[in-house]
Amino acid sequence: MTDEEILKAFECCCGDDVNGTHCKDCPAEKYNFDWCSDEVLRQMVDYTKRLQAENAALRNRLEKAVELPSGNRVWFITEDEEGKESYIISKPTNCLTVDELYEIGKKYFTTREAAEMQLAELEGEKE
Repeated sequence: MTDEEILKAFECCCGDDVNGTHCKDCPAEKYNFDWCSDEVLRQMVDYTKRLQAENAALRNRLEKAVELPSGNRVWFITEDEEGKESYIISKPTNCLTVDELYEIGKKYFTTREAAEMQLAELEGEKE
């Protein structure tokens, strides 16, 4: 049964109609289930487990999501062609790639000051 059919069948099984008129509109009828309500409940449990797994996966993705910077620019450290001198440049946030978004706070910074602190740390490591 599709998810929509499972929900509709569950609604039919849980209805107040003791005469069984809900059953004529029930999607489970076309599957000719013996003990229809037992099968609908089993499928409802499976459906609920799928939703729980999907929610867990979405929560996991949300935990890994990147908070976009509030300003319109980010700053990052780059080097000259010979790799001898490092300097800070900025880039508009609307030009960031998805990979760059994941580097905010690591390689890309929301303030120039944060980039300068990172540069000072890197220069300290080189010495």
